[in-house]
Formats: sequence, C-alpha cells, structure tokens
Amino acid sequence: METNQIWNHENSECWKKARDLTIKIHRLSTHINSESDRSLQKALRKSSLSIMTQITLGNEHDNPQESIKYLGYAKASLAAFRTYLIILREFGYLSEADYLDFEDRIIHIAVLLGRLIQFKSPKK
Repeated sequence: METNQIWNHENSECWKKARDLTIKIHRLSTHINSESDRSLQKALRKSSLSIMTQITLGNEHDNPQESIKYLGYAKASLAAFRTYLIILREFGYLSEADYLDFEDRIIHIAVLLGRLIQFKSPKK
C-alpha cells in the first residue's frame, strides 16, 4: 500500500473478514431463544461489531500510535468474541464444526490484524 493512498476500510481484507464474522454470528445467534441466554447473544453481537469498528478506527488515524492502539482493541474484542464462542458451544448453540469454522476465521483475522499493526508501526 502506498503511503499517499487513501485507505478504505471496506476494501481491507481484515475488515471484510470481520464483517463476514459479524454477519455469520448475527445469523447464528438468532437461534438463541432462551431469555436467560439473551445476554450472551448481545455480547456476541457487540464484540463482533467492535472488531469491525476498531479496525476502522485504527486505520482512520494519522498518528501511528493511535492506529496501533485501536487495532489492539480489535484484537482484544476478537479474544472476547472467542470466549463467548466457547460458552456458546458449551451451551449447545454451536456445533463442533461451526466452532472450528469460527476458530479458523478468528485465527485469520488475528494474523491480518498483526500485519496491520506491523504496517502502522514506525519504521526504524
């Protein structure tokens, strides 16, 4: 990426993968019918949206330190999302195959976030 090129988060592979994750979890979580598990549904949806939002904010800053901070928040939201998935699987809302698919997606997004952080890091 050229430094003078305007970054568009909608064209970023990392952001697209986070968007796909959000869409998939929103569709899957509509099957959570138990009133007591609604907080889990909300937490899942909120954390997936947070991943996308933090990626966007991390790439909108001209200050590399601010960019890295927000991309770090995206990684933290990704970790929280993973924790909620483990609970979702334990409660029987998520099959092992779906869980493994999400794990693959999470790992891919984490790698892409790591690359973005490196790209944004000041060069020595």
